[in-house]
Amino acid sequence: MPTPNRTPDQAAVATHYRAVGPTLLTHLIGRRVLGFGRLDAEPTPADPFAELHIAEAADLTEAIRSGIISLRLPGLAAPGLVAFRIRPGADSGIDVVATAALALAEALARHGRAATTMTDGRDGLYLIGFGVGPTDFGGGAAGYARALAAGAPEVGTTDHADTAGRALLIPVAPDDPLGLPAPYTLGSAGGDLGVIAPLTSDEVAAVTAGMPLDLRPTDLATRIAEYGDLAAGLAEVTGAPA
Repeated sequence: MPTPNRTPDQAAVATHYRAVGPTLLTHLIGRRVLGFGRLDAEPTPADPFAELHIAEAADLTEAIRSGIISLRLPGLAAPGLVAFRIRPGADSGIDVVATAALALAEALARHGRAATTMTDGRDGLYLIGFGVGPTDFGGGAAGYARALAAGAPEVGTTDHADTAGRALLIPVAPDDPLGLPAPYTLGSAGGDLGVIAPLTSDEVAAVTAGMPLDLRPTDLATRIAEYGDLAAGLAEVTGAPA
């Protein structure tokens, strides 16, 4: 199992996963899962990781006890699934990121795709679009990103070298070896524990208007009780058991 390169509060990690475990398991069981012990940065394929077999709650508990902090789902796929990470560029913030996410979600909806928006544990968002009925699957994530950058260049860009005042749109390739973070897992927030938290569309809209977005791991159990699993549609479409 990987060893964390910065030791977090392991009690806080364990408490988080106990609180979200029943919901998180619906996204893990039956999937290939990677577990990382890194806290201070986004993981890369070169980082040590554990291949996890999660069949029941005890498997998740043992993984966390071994030093796992974050969980990722490589091979998360369904016909027409497209995914993006959206980060603030130079001199921009989460409001611009949320504006780009809403614009992408609207484009996905025009092609019959629903969308799940999640925090990325740091200063941006993930957006995952998936088919829920008859869909036009033309164009992948890169095509959607290019179209937004061309149609609304003041909002988003795909150019890593020129992000001033805009959101950087990063398509996640279907064959990305790290896939996507599992909903409700933990990540890094400037060296502290961040969280991958699904959001409501109203929350994303409020962020575009300047509402701060400061979700913490301790908020998730309350959110699940209030909203249910905001990523349940994604789990259903991509084949995770209900």
